Amino acid sequence: MCVNLLRKAGASEDTVQKTTRSFYARYRVIELNELILLEASSLRQQFSMSYWDGLIVAAALAANAKHSLF
Repeated sequence: MCVNLLRKAGASEDTVQKTTRSFYARYRVIELNELILLEASSLRQQFSMSYWDGLIVAAALAANAKHSLF
């Protein structure tokens, strides 16, 4: 998120910090750990996912997500 805000949207660091705080206030943020990273790697191998898609799915599985926002 931060890279896109900074590079593509030309946002300031202040905006990035406010957006980050907003996300943590509104959503349950899943911190990456060894198990999630290894699960993401397995998912990429098994389903030919991109790096980011593997991380997203592995984090969702770790959080027992039932619904997608998309």
